Amino acid sequence: MKNSFKTKMLQSAITLFFVLSLSSIAWADVPINIFPTHYQYAKAIDDNKIESIITDNLKLSENLHYKVNVKIIYKPSGDPDHLIVYILSNHTYLFETTRIDINDAYQVISIETKYLETEADYSQGDVEVYASCPDKSVEMVFSTCETGIQTAVAGINFAAGVAEDAGYNVEVLLGNAENRSAILNWLECDDLVYFGRIGHGSTTGIMVSNGTLSYNDFRNMPLDTLNSKVLYFNSCQVHNSPLQPAILNAGAQKYIGGIDNLYIGSSEEVFKCVATDAIQNHEPLTSTLADCEKTHYPYTGAHGISGNGSDYVDVGDDGLSLNDVFGQYIRQPPTNEWHTGTISMVGNSMQWENEAGWTWTLIPDLTERKLFTNKECPYFESDVGKSFNLILNQDETEVESFQFLGEFYQRQ
Repeated sequence: MKNSFKTKMLQSAITLFFVLSLSSIAWADVPINIFPTHYQYAKAIDDNKIESIITDNLKLSENLHYKVNVKIIYKPSGDPDHLIVYILSNHTYLFETTRIDINDAYQVISIETKYLETEADYSQGDVEVYASCPDKSVEMVFSTCETGIQTAVAGINFAAGVAEDAGYNVEVLLGNAENRSAILNWLECDDLVYFGRIGHGSTTGIMVSNGTLSYNDFRNMPLDTLNSKVLYFNSCQVHNSPLQPAILNAGAQKYIGGIDNLYIGSSEEVFKCVATDAIQNHEPLTSTLADCEKTHYPYTGAHGISGNGSDYVDVGDDGLSLNDVFGQYIRQPPTNEWHTGTISMVGNSMQWENEAGWTWTLIPDLTERKLFTNKECPYFESDVGKSFNLILNQDETEVESFQFLGEFYQRQ
């Protein structure tokens, strides 16, 4: 209760700081980007008039707002009907949505803040994507369209470097390369195990270079599209409905994102920390996120993690399943209780337990035919104690033993 009170006081203090600062803000122009339309009947529009509508009716400041993106929704006649205005924060990775209805003379009829887009808005504004994996060898993708935010680019490059050092085949999407169709295509890859991105978001989706990737996109995915995939969206409020349940319903192994507004700067440090501990050091995602947030973020509870899949990145495949690994193993010849043990699932984690009563977590990577240990293992600091190395039978159809500490344990 005490920690919760301190967290609320800290959030209130930060909010009060921004409110009190408004009196000293010079209200100024903010960059306005109008997304190209895909509506085939759309008439040519006057960009200057659209920009004037935004600047004359919305109180924008370059101190508070990073930029404004605009999507135009048209009437069947081809004339503009309303504007979907995405206002991106300069201090957090949040975008807010406003709807402005206009007439044929570009006069404002009404303004609705905190607007929730409808199916009609998405259907006209988004091109239908028939997703197809661009490169089946890629295992991890890291992306940001916000190349003007140095900490975002640095966070993506750091995480990609960590993944490459860990032996993964990695793709990086920067600037215009992080777009709606590109993400949908990469998420279609069967061997993709991790997708991490940094950028603006909301409860309804994430902002990419050419629009939004919304809950509607995930809701329309086949149920198993995100199986064995970890998604980490370093974006504000994305770990809430309707986006969060849509991602889980598409089968995500684990999904990480902001519950609250995530600050630019400190949130990237959490993102990098998770990459180091979960990808490079094979630590469990849930405890890793909690530890990284506690170490690198102003308060705890800003990030959420959900999903019923494994708590470890890259369970692997290679034709094997976890059931091919489970069972009792005995070192030959056994001389004490440490030489007989069992590999099984305990909750969402694989575990080794020997007859001496010692247990530690195993992180399976069946592609590399290894079961990685972690700091729970008393031999973890030893070079030969970092993994159980699986050995298959002659037909390579099942596990017959593993090597650990230079010794062989036969499956019974």
